[in-house]
Amino acid sequence: MSLGPGTIISRKELQKLFHVGRKLELLACYVPMNGAQPRTVKAQRSYGYDMEKADGKVSRLSFETGQRIEVYGKPFPVEVVIWDTAGIAAAHYRLL
Repeated sequence: MSLGPGTIISRKELQKLFHVGRKLELLACYVPMNGAQPRTVKAQRSYGYDMEKADGKVSRLSFETGQRIEVYGKPFPVEVVIWDTAGIAAAHYRLL
């Protein structure tokens, strides 16, 4: 995945972007997907975030040691990618 240069941010900084009630689209993750999937941030947790899917079920974004978070877009971040230690995109979100 090539998005051009991104800006690395901390988990604390991500809390400002992924505030409760924030609408997102999950564009890619480890699990094969058929198109973008809407999400709404429901809770910030010590391990990451609980997000509600379009069908009302809750999915979980959990962080692991060594992952890095990058934001893309100017002047405001519009996409967030969480990279694992192998350099693979663990999750790719578009902010709505």
